Amino acid sequence: PAGLPKGNRSVQGAVSDAEKQEPEEYLELALLRSSVHLVDSAETLQSFARVLAERLSGYGDFPSPSGEATWATTPAQVMGLDAEWQPFAPKGTKAPVALLQLAFRRSVWMLDLLTLRSDPALAARTAELIRSAAEAPQLFKVGFGLGQDLERLAESFPEAMPEGIRSVLDLQSLARTALPEQELRGGLSGLCRVVLGKGLDKTQQTSDWGVRPLTDVQLAYAAQDAHVCVRLFDALCLNHATMAMQPLLPALHALASDLTPAEGRGGRLSARAAAEAPLRLDAAAQEEAWRQAA
Repeated sequence: PAGLPKGNRSVQGAVSDAEKQEPEEYLELALLRSSVHLVDSAETLQSFARVLAERLSGYGDFPSPSGEATWATTPAQVMGLDAEWQPFAPKGTKAPVALLQLAFRRSVWMLDLLTLRSDPALAARTAELIRSAAEAPQLFKVGFGLGQDLERLAESFPEAMPEGIRSVLDLQSLARTALPEQELRGGLSGLCRVVLGKGLDKTQQTSDWGVRPLTDVQLAYAAQDAHVCVRLFDALCLNHATMAMQPLLPALHALASDLTPAEGRGGRLSARAAAEAPLRLDAAAQEEAWRQAA
């Protein structure tokens, strides 16, 4: 209105501009709901065991033209890893990992550790499966700030941790190599915005991960945080010249680390350079992986 002081007109204009600004569009999960699995029972744990055996053998992570599982057609097997726990804990304590998300290219498996660990048999089987994935040198374990997740897992579920976690690759290291001139900030969401065009909705990050059942919104958030790590890995490896113009496996092994428990430091882990490993298991090892999953 004409009678408003100049300062008020300025404020009103700023409010109008803010109201017109469209809300940020977030990256959507690139999987069907049927490919997202909550593992909280003997049946769902066995389903995860079968899929993990396929991935450890180098089989089944890529669709063939016929729709059947086929041998990997790119030179790296990958598993995205993320973990959730209560954001607040009593003074002097640390909340245990409540949910461990393990993502492959075509599926996400969310291990409800609070539920699985309440049953001794399920806890033992869960620990065995986590160790088998962690020990596999041919399977790159990728995530953002992965050391923190693995240390919290080592503290809260030590029986699941092997003597060494092989081929651990933090996406921050991969991004710095693939995008040497790009300023990277804003955490995982910022990296998604640079590489995939949209950021992540992080509103559930500090929600109550100790409540059961988890909400659909929490599960969707958890699945996205793990699966997007696989998408970023593929995009950074295959779409950026600094990675695509060199032999991929040697470059990845140069960036990856093998983590081992640090002496006298509880769940703390120490890193050493990852040793190069063959992409696929031999026939006998593949047969053994399938036998254990049967």
